[in-house]
Amino acid sequence: MNLQQLRSFLTLAETGSFRRAAERLNTPQPTLSARIKTLEEAVGEALFDRGRAGAQLTQAGHRFRRYAEIAVTSLERGRALARLPSGTAGRVSIGLQNYLLSSLGPHLVRSLPTELALRIEPEFSDALVRQVSGGLLDLAVVFIPRLTSDLDVRPVGSQEVVLVATPDAASQAAPRLESYVEVYWGEGFLDLQAEAFDSGDLPRLSVGSPELALTLILERGGSAYLDRRMVQPALQSGQLGMVPNTPVFRRPVYTVRAPGRMSPAIDQAGDCVARWSD
Repeated sequence: MNLQQLRSFLTLAETGSFRRAAERLNTPQPTLSARIKTLEEAVGEALFDRGRAGAQLTQAGHRFRRYAEIAVTSLERGRALARLPSGTAGRVSIGLQNYLLSSLGPHLVRSLPTELALRIEPEFSDALVRQVSGGLLDLAVVFIPRLTSDLDVRPVGSQEVVLVATPDAASQAAPRLESYVEVYWGEGFLDLQAEAFDSGDLPRLSVGSPELALTLILERGGSAYLDRRMVQPALQSGQLGMVPNTPVFRRPVYTVRAPGRMSPAIDQAGDCVARWSD
């Protein structure tokens, strides 16, 4: 079992077609077929059902896929570590829950030493916890950690989500749902949103990205519930204002790391997250 076989397996699992997988890998199709056959013999199970519809993962293939992803990522990470440029003090990989990227990401880049090699990966909380558990990340910053005895989970503070608006919208007596851009911030948020607008009606526009919501209200006017740290520059410049007398939504933030993964670089990253949350 080697890296080429695992990459071939993952590409075929993604495309569902020997032809498309071979094209993506720039490999002759007979070579790809031979790699998959050799891998199946090593695993001792058929990983794909082959038919007119293409190549579909078997149950064994689905179970094997996660570990193949971990193996490939670990090998690539190991190769990257072995190629650290001269003068680099160390390397740390940090996973950030998607909705923390725009506020915590810049803070990490500005605050950690420049001689430290830094990798930041955005994902949802469950996926980040799995990557920490699998050794693919040194540290993750998440909202809802999956409790497990083999990980070190620590509360570090909270994210504060506030209703902000452009000056024209902020000057109105009450926030208007018509110009509001909804971002879903998790369990309990919708009740708070209904309280803020004194209405159970649905907003006309809902997006899955705080960054997109911010761009839209700055371009078109209106309001949105956004991370206070993320919008602080716009608040200071007067592009946005806080909507008064509206509730604030707070989400607990946790760091997650494997107890055995200790290094000065990881400790620095953890301290940096703690300072951000103060």
